[in-house]
Parts: sequence; structure tokens; C-alpha cells
Amino acid sequence: MRKLAKSLSIAAMATLLGTASSWAACPAAVPATTAEAIAANQQRLLCLQQEANAAAAARDQSLQLRALQMDIKRLELQQRFNNLQRLNPP
Repeated sequence: MRKLAKSLSIAAMATLLGTASSWAACPAAVPATTAEAIAANQQRLLCLQQEANAAAAARDQSLQLRALQMDIKRLELQQRFNNLQRLNPP
């Protein structure tokens, strides 16, 4: 069980680090109304949307990992409880 928890943690951290390193800094907004400025701002908005989607996916993975870790802890506690000696009343 503990090996599974550790491997899940390592996999999640590797995924988060891989996602974070691939994020690009979005360019600043261009304050103009030319066709080039509008196209640049559209690209900026797409970049910001992709960053928001990546951040949401990372949070979702983090929540899923936390839920799995809690399930593992619950199962470990249940297993420990099941292994306790039963006392029979006299």
C-alpha cells in the first residue's frame, strides 16, 4: 500500500513539473487597433486560456491524488482494524 502511495505521489509530481515547465509566458497586451495588434492580442488570449486550462488540469490532478491518498489511508486503517484481536465477552 505504501509503495502504491509513493508511486502515485511521484507520478503526480512528475506530471505537475512537466506541465509547469511547458507553460510559456504569454506576451503583453498590445494597445492598438491595427490588424497586427488585434492578431497579437488574440494570440495572447489563446495563450492565457491555455495557461488557465493547464492550471485547472493540474489542480484537478492534485485533488484526485489527494483523494487517492485518503482512500489508501482509509484502507490501511481498515486493514489494521481488521487485524485487531477480537475479545469475546465471558
